[in-house]
Amino acid sequence: MHDITGLKNAEAELLLKHHEIQRLSSELLTAQETERMRISRELHDELGQSLTLVKLKIGMIDMNLPETQPLLKSHCRDASAQVDQAIENMRRLSRALSPLAVEALGISTALRRLAEDFDKAGKIQITAEVDDIDHLLPTQFNILLYRIIQEGLNNVIKHSMGAQLPFR
Repeated sequence: MHDITGLKNAEAELLLKHHEIQRLSSELLTAQETERMRISRELHDELGQSLTLVKLKIGMIDMNLPETQPLLKSHCRDASAQVDQAIENMRRLSRALSPLAVEALGISTALRRLAEDFDKAGKIQITAEVDDIDHLLPTQFNILLYRIIQEGLNNVIKHSMGAQLPFR
């Protein structure tokens, strides 16, 4: 006969440690998503408002310029177009940081939008056919699925073109 009490105790302790690591891992992912959501909101709310105000002021300057200043009017239109592009980039980054669409619209719509965002970024052409999978997984797993696909698309761009990642 062999006394396996020590082995059983070690096995039980290992199982406890495994569960603790899973719990801490889950808490870490939750904390990361919460921080991403906070940064995303700040980007959208604060930077978005500032850029919109800049666009309005450029428009006012353009409206008040006399027609005898065509070069300045042209510069105003160019600046306004650049602000529009900055607003679109900020929205894309905000969505990439926090996939609020996963919770608000469901994973299927969020994945379609992710593909559209990558496609609009112009690095590669992406076509996505996403079935309705909204009710298959809990929201936490949907966010993880979104992150996995997001990282996969980033890797495709990174390794196929050597380009900078648009959605980190």
